[in-house]
This record gives sequence, structure tokens and C-alpha cells, in this order.
Amino acid sequence: MPQNDVKTLNEICNKILRIPDYQRGYSWGEKQRKDFWKDLISIKGEQKHYTGTISLEKIEQKVWEKKEEYNQIKGAIKEGDGLYYVVDGQQRLTTIFILLNELLNLAISKNLELDDSPSNELKSRWILKQSDGKDPVFFFCYEKKNDNYGFMTNNIFEYESNKDKDATNLYAKNLKEAKDFFKEKIKNLSDKDLNTIFTKLKNKLSFSVYIIENEEDVYITFESMNNRGKPLSTLELLKNRLLYLITLINRRDNGEQNEPRININDRWAEIYRNLGKDIEYPLNDDEFLKDHWLVYYGEPNKGKKEPYKSSLLDYKFYIGKVYGEKPDTTEESENNTRESDDIDDGANDGQSSKSNYESNTNITKLEMSDINEYADKIGEFSKYWAWTWIDDEIKLICSSLKLERLKNIIFRLNMLKMRHFRPLIASIFLKLDNGKLNISEACDFLEIVEKYIFLTFVFGKEYTSHEITTFQKLNHEFYTDKTELSKIKLEFQNRIEQEKVKHTEQFIQRIRDIFNKDENKGFYTWDGCRYFLYEYERELFKEKHGGKMFLNKEWWSKNKSDEGKTLTIEHIYPQTPKENDWNEFDNFDDKDKNILRNLLGNLLPIANSENIKLGNHDFLTKCLSYKKDCYSAQDIEKNYQVWNADIIYKRSKSLIDFMKDHWGIEFSEEQEHYLIHGKEKPRDNK
Repeated sequence: MPQNDVKTLNEICNKILRIPDYQRGYSWGEKQRKDFWKDLISIKGEQKHYTGTISLEKIEQKVWEKKEEYNQIKGAIKEGDGLYYVVDGQQRLTTIFILLNELLNLAISKNLELDDSPSNELKSRWILKQSDGKDPVFFFCYEKKNDNYGFMTNNIFEYESNKDKDATNLYAKNLKEAKDFFKEKIKNLSDKDLNTIFTKLKNKLSFSVYIIENEEDVYITFESMNNRGKPLSTLELLKNRLLYLITLINRRDNGEQNEPRININDRWAEIYRNLGKDIEYPLNDDEFLKDHWLVYYGEPNKGKKEPYKSSLLDYKFYIGKVYGEKPDTTEESENNTRESDDIDDGANDGQSSKSNYESNTNITKLEMSDINEYADKIGEFSKYWAWTWIDDEIKLICSSLKLERLKNIIFRLNMLKMRHFRPLIASIFLKLDNGKLNISEACDFLEIVEKYIFLTFVFGKEYTSHEITTFQKLNHEFYTDKTELSKIKLEFQNRIEQEKVKHTEQFIQRIRDIFNKDENKGFYTWDGCRYFLYEYERELFKEKHGGKMFLNKEWWSKNKSDEGKTLTIEHIYPQTPKENDWNEFDNFDDKDKNILRNLLGNLLPIANSENIKLGNHDFLTKCLSYKKDCYSAQDIEKNYQVWNADIIYKRSKSLIDFMKDHWGIEFSEEQEHYLIHGKEKPRDNK
């Protein structure tokens, strides 16, 4: 049983604490930092603040003697109470030690004693202590093999080591933001207040400290306890589970294989590097995990809210599989039955939910090779999955000319959100990089995927779970080399041809619906408007530049950091026109004016800052800015001296003609009239 005791930080820190390899990195954000600071400064008088649970595992001498930093820590271990892994509570402890470090640095710079002790001596007691070895002893830190060790020691604790200090992942970003946050909070505090904060950290925070003695309890404790705070992602839980399974397999086989553990740590570090390349907007752990699960195992993503989580933790890598035991599927079967009510007809394909997993098959014992293979594959896949989001990485696999085409396609696919096809596109990148796929063939295929996504999800608005399951099955077969890209290409082409009439009818009905709503915003509220206008702009660019690609990320991507360069949709005839500026529309009633404003022919893509500047000015004033904007805007400035209803209808027809030609769409005469005019064609009363 774990030993439990209530202790202050001062009583805990006679131990050397290490964050073990199965732990996630530092995940606290602004909210958690603010809450912690508020709790700390709210402590009054002699009261103590209960700060939660700290669960520790003592590392035996035979284990820590094999560690990379053994020579640095051995003296400090013998002087203190030993070396411990932080099983639960590392987020709180990391936050506390970051604040302590900033507090001590400030006190040292001011030559200030804290709690009647010199600040530099306190730093040697709490943060790092010089040793006979090359590096000092850090009393709380990651293990040296962790990707973030160098970042924490160099950038947070400011000790120049030869470890990589330029980690680019979300965890490193969180560490730096916490350091900056506390530095800002304390920089103007009086000497008395600095002493008060130090005393509170040292003696007023209390923790329930559990010492876990059984190795098996460590992993179980980690999974259960860590779900109480900021929840672990399934990817983080899976790493812990795989490391635990390695421990059990070694015990089962009387082995001491350490390579699989190293491999897990290396592969997960690789994953987080790839997902965190854009530090400001890191990619989602579990979205990545789900997509890899889909291509690796080929199981349908349906029935449960998070089927990949259940599949991986309850079936593929459940604990009993080490011993060849079958999972208990009773509860899962009931849950799947209850949750399948919302699935479209045909989604289950006549199969029971249990057959999606392994409950009806003979269970083969889990081996180290199974874990190693899975880790290698998911680590490899993370690189190419990240490429589907960050197209600058694609330059590694093709020449500049072909790169421009490929990047342009990926950019457009992301405008369409890729829907269910990101794992397939990642698989294409993998095969391109491995030389198994021709770049031109891949681009041709991706353009068909783009067309299918637009027609099915944006132009039309209907698909079935059966349809998506079919493509998920093909994704898996392609990833595992069981089918050729040409087969999937044919499936897309057949679906496009079979469903074009249905999708056209759906589109017409959607446009009717949005024109008939009270707001009467028409095409302006169509979720495909932005993408459609981009495609039209791209066509204009190609006409003027001999077929070259067009890509202007500053306008066409949703740049959160610079809203002034984010594309927005401009009403040429404005929503709230100034009096006497738009007399051409005086003969229309309010309803018809609203229709005209929101027809395709009256909508124009421009930069957001320009849109604000143009406001509701008259047409000729707007044209002064149009001549410096995109090709659509330049065409309007060049070809029109006035803007009226007939010109809006004319431009709407040009855009609808482009839609027909570009996507192979056919409209009836009545349908086309509605799209151009926003109202039904008048009946012939003859």
C-alpha cells in the first residue's frame, strides 16, 4: 500500500525529484498559472493551503546507478532522502519550482536574504547544486534523456549545458510562458513581499504525499490520478500504457530488455516535435492518434464517441493481453448498442460492434515486437500527418516546380478542412517520401479528392456513415500496401459521377433556404463562398500568367496573428450604403436590395484591413483600392465605371458559368436563373 503523509514543500525537498519518461511534459496554461498565483497570494497569517496530491516512486539504487546523470547525482542522493520519480503532481511542482527560481534570481540580483538566508545559498538548496561532475545536480527536473531537459536547464534554470536548449514543442512553450508570467508578477514586489512569497512556498503549501512502493501500482496510479487535473490526452495515456506493458513483458519472460522503452521515448519525442512545429498553434494529439489508428488498424470510426481510445487501451494494448487473456467486452457491447442510435442507416454494414475489435478471436500474447512495430509506425506517420497541416515541410520530397503544385493543392484541401481524408493524404506523403509513388500521379489524385470534398461536403451537404466507412477501409488498405492508389481514385470518380445530380439539388435547396431566412444573407453565408472565390481568383491568375499556380497565404489563410491580412468577403454594393451614394438601387424595395447585396456577383474577396477602410463608400472610391487588390477586384475596377443590378446579374452569371466548367456541374434553366438572381424565374403567362 502507498505510504501517505501530509508535508510542506520544505519537507518534500530533501529528495531529488525526476519527471519519468511516461509523464507528459508541462501542460499548464494561463488559466492554471493564474489560479495558482491567486491561491498563493490569498494565504493569510498562519493558515496553510492544501495544494493537492504528490505521488512519488522511490528509485532503487540498482536502477539509478544505470542513469546517464549518475555521477552528478550520487553524492546528493546519499546526502538526502534518495531519488524519486514524480508519478502524480508534476504540473504543480514544475510551476512551483519555476516560481522559486525566478524569486531566487531576483533576490540574488538585489543581494536580498530570504528567510534570513543568503539567496545564492538558497538556490543551491532548492534549484541546483554544483557537484564534482560536469553538470550540477538539479533537485527537480526531467531526466537527461527527455527532449525538454536541455530546454528546462538552459532556458528556465539558466544553466548553460551542452544539451539541446532549443526544444520546439508545446511543453517548452508552456515552460517559457510560466517563467515569463512569474517574472512579471514579482518584478515590482517589495523586499518584504518577496520574503512573504518565499515563506508561503516553503511552509504554507501542504501536500498529501504518497510513496508508491509497488512498480505495478505506479502505472495504474498515473492513469487514474492524472485524469483529475488537466486531463491527459489519449496519446499521453497510450505512452504510459506501452511502457507499463514493456515492464510486464519483461517480468513475464524474465527479461531485462530496455531497448523497447528507449524506442517508445524516442518515438513519442519525435511525435511531439512534429506536432509542435508551429509552437503558437500546435497540432492536436488525439486527432493525430485517431487518424493513425484509422490507417493502421482499419477499424471503422463509428459507434462510440472516441472509438480509437477504446480500441487502443481496451483491446489492442490492454494489460491482460500480455498473458493472452481476452478483454471483457460486455460493457463495451452495451455502450456501443446504446450509442449507435445516431448512426446513419447502413453504418454498421451488418456487423456487430464487437467484431470491430478482437473479442471474438483467439488472443495472441502481446510481444515486444508488437509494441516496437506500433511505436515505429506511429512515430513515422507523425511526420507526414504534420505535413498535411504545415505545407512548408513538403519541400523535402519534390522539385520546386512540382512543389508549387503540391503545396497549392494541400493549401486548398485545408481550406476545405480535408474532412475525413487527412490520414489518406498523410499516407500519400509517406509513399512519396519513400519513393513508392509518383509526384504527378499523387497531385492528380489529390485534385480529385479536392473535387469530391467540395461537391460532397460544401456544394452538396449529405453523406452517409457507410460512404465514409468505405473510404476508411480503402485508406487502411492503401497505407498497408494492400491496394493501389488507382483503385481509390476510381472510387472517388465513381462517387462524383453517381451523386452529382443529388448534390446539385441539395445545393439549390441550400441556397434557397439561406435566401429565404430572415437575415436574407444569401451566398454571403454559404460556407463554401470563401473557397469558391479563391478558386475563381486562381483561375483569373492562371489566365493572366500562362497557367502558373496562384498562392497568396497572406490573403487566403486565416492568419490568427495578423487579422489585417486575413481574407474577408466584401459587399461591393454595401450592406449599409450611405445616402445618395448608391442611387442605382433606389427603385428596388428592401427585400430585393438585400438579395442583390448577397448574390455571388456582388461579393469580392479582399484583405480585411482594406475592407474596413473601404467601409460603405461609393463605388468609384472603392475602385481606388480595388486596383491594388486581388485579380477579381482589379477586373471590377478595370471593366466597370458604375455598379448596378444588371452588372451584379452579369457577374453572377460569369461566376456560375465558372462553377459549371470548373467542377463539371449541370444546372437546369430554372436552377441557374435562381442562382444568378436569388429568386425564381417569372412564369410565362401566355
